[in-house]
Amino acid sequence: MSEAEEMRKRILDGEDIAAHYYLFDHGNRLNAEVARWCQRNYIDVCASVNISHYRMEDHTMGARRDIQHLKECGVTFYQIDSDYDQYFDLRALRKR
Repeated sequence: MSEAEEMRKRILDGEDIAAHYYLFDHGNRLNAEVARWCQRNYIDVCASVNISHYRMEDHTMGARRDIQHLKECGVTFYQIDSDYDQYFDLRALRKR
């Protein structure tokens, strides 16, 4: 059972998941349905995007694709390898 499926079950059982947990999963496994379900249930999503997740393709191309897709899905928290910081506007973050 995936972490998202476990969260769904616990919500159905009446547990306040959003107050105590966030979803942490590989960026190449997360999909729009899961990200949007979490948003509807006020659960933060943190996508990990690491070189080791891309063994069957060029990691830079896979990471760029996944990060762009996750941004479009509204994911705002990431745990990344530094190779991928180029896919984020870090200047905008520093101004905050």
